[in-house]
Amino acid sequence: MIDEDIKELKKEFERIKRMGLIKVMRQGSGGCGYTFETLLGKKEDQECKPDFKSIEIKCKYGFAKNHLGLFTCAPKRNNMSVVNYMYENYAYENIENAPTSKMFALKMFSHYTINKNGFTFRLSVNDLDEKVYLKAYLNDEFLENICSWDFQVLEEKLITKLSTLALVDCYPYKRDNEDYVKYCKITFYKLKSFEKFLNLIKNDTICVQTYLYERTDELGNKVVETHGFQFQIRKENIERLYDKITF
Repeated sequence: MIDEDIKELKKEFERIKRMGLIKVMRQGSGGCGYTFETLLGKKEDQECKPDFKSIEIKCKYGFAKNHLGLFTCAPKRNNMSVVNYMYENYAYENIENAPTSKMFALKMFSHYTINKNGFTFRLSVNDLDEKVYLKAYLNDEFLENICSWDFQVLEEKLITKLSTLALVDCYPYKRDNEDYVKYCKITFYKLKSFEKFLNLIKNDTICVQTYLYERTDELGNKVVETHGFQFQIRKENIERLYDKITF
């Protein structure tokens, strides 16, 4: 069944590739993926299931060096709002905007960390508890476990959505001041295991990125927004998590 899905998506990719330059249907970093999935006939949704039958699709500009998003998963904190707690306790001044505006935007790894206001943040895989913790430190002294992800939840996300992956390489073009994209290559992968996923967190190959910020809603109230907590891996490391499917 999976083989048939791969053959069908490969055929659809070749059809789209033959279209040549295609006008991007949405601006921003996700425009190439949105355009590709729209051409497949897929409607945008937030469901935790693959994009095309049994296959998850990731579109990537061929020269891009940024991380590839795998999936988003909200952590837990004793039935409290992790988003509000992190913003209130760890957000820092956003010097790009108004002096009073704060934000929290960071990629968090197991060992490699970035210091913000004296705080550092690290992921910690605890095999005994079967949890991935986000730990906070102040001047290298441990403060607290901010939140955690259960192994069971992460495994379900990974297996349900990302057992089979199609990575689409594409390139941007400008024509008459309009943005276009050309789809050039598709590669298929099969997930190695959830244990491999955890090991890649431990050795800093997989990280978690989040972005928290405050906005004013339509009633004038201040609310904290987030783009989610996204598990990411660099494109060049994809074969550490997946086996390439050849046919």
